[in-house]
Amino acid sequence: MPDTPNGPRPSEFPEAAPHNAASSASPPVLSIVIVNWNTADLLDACLASIYRYTAGIYFEIIVFDNASADHSREVLGKYPEVSAIFHPENIGFAAGNNRAAECARGEFLLLLNPDTEIRDNIFPEIIAYLKESPYRVLGPRLLLPDGSVQMTSGNFPGLWRMLVQNIYSFLKMLRLSALIPFLALLSRVPAGQFSGMGRWWDPEQVHPVDWVSGACMLLRRDDFMTVGRFDEDFTLYAEEFELCYRLAKAGKTAVYYGRVAALHHSAASTRQFRERSHILRTQAMLRFYEKFRP
Repeated sequence: MPDTPNGPRPSEFPEAAPHNAASSASPPVLSIVIVNWNTADLLDACLASIYRYTAGIYFEIIVFDNASADHSREVLGKYPEVSAIFHPENIGFAAGNNRAAECARGEFLLLLNPDTEIRDNIFPEIIAYLKESPYRVLGPRLLLPDGSVQMTSGNFPGLWRMLVQNIYSFLKMLRLSALIPFLALLSRVPAGQFSGMGRWWDPEQVHPVDWVSGACMLLRRDDFMTVGRFDEDFTLYAEEFELCYRLAKAGKTAVYYGRVAALHHSAASTRQFRERSHILRTQAMLRFYEKFRP
């Protein structure tokens, strides 16, 4: 593998094997962890896409359901190969991932949102790249339903810029952003060197970054478990910032891998409480800076 991240694609993928390892005594290569809360139809599409496109890799799927009140249980009944954990209350994204990861057996761990869909056989390629490269955390390109590239990686932002962006997002939701054009102007400044997603870099290539989105994050299971897993004090938002920061401090750096893509419907479950989500986002980022002061 060349020193630069944009060298040739990995030439050797793992050998073909049965799709799912849930019923096998031998450990899988990949454990896919999905935390679900009231997104039954999206979860169905997500699981169907994994089984439709994934080949050449031995994997298991673990779904942690955060006390969904919709028909998520019925959806999971369609997939007997999936290991489903039904929790009696909603303990959040971070805790749900941690509990599911404790049950995972794969060498690699993929943290995947239920509102994502796989559109190609991407897992063998990104695992092979992570094996051959110096990076320890990988996030692929995520596309929104309109085909645009979602900003799902970057550098750790400064405190002031983070505050401005969160305040502007909240005011935009309230349709008050036109009253403060200066704040809107500040909010459009990229949060890091790579946050521009277009002018700054080619989103279809490979770039070293500080953090990648937890919507689709690949890393070694041992790294996730030994570095400390997600901080459960972050109940929503900033979990991946916090995790990637601790991983980076341990010498385990992240990479954005834009050569493959997945579809992301983006924050489907948080639309159920959109106003509060902006407050929680700001609180989470403030807690991140209180903890680390980078």
